[in-house]
Amino acid sequence: MYALFVMGKYHFKPKKLGYIAGYYPVTWQGWLVTLILAAAFVAMFINADKNSHSASDTLINFAFPGTAVLLIFDLLLLSNGGIPQLVAPC
Repeated sequence: MYALFVMGKYHFKPKKLGYIAGYYPVTWQGWLVTLILAAAFVAMFINADKNSHSASDTLINFAFPGTAVLLIFDLLLLSNGGIPQLVAPC
């Protein structure tokens, strides 16, 4: 799967949103990774909800794996999406 991302072009483009920046997918590989991330979040939430007895249990069981997946996704965005140029809004 890593070979798909070493083709020399960016799969995500940075988007400026005032003082912050985000990314959006521009190739099919970027969309595939984004859909896999969404499916992973749904699966993690269902698993956390199935094994919990209250809303706080669900939140605690979902927060740590969800944060880890988002950090991995952020690293993937930085490596395959370029560095956003942060410009203050005028």
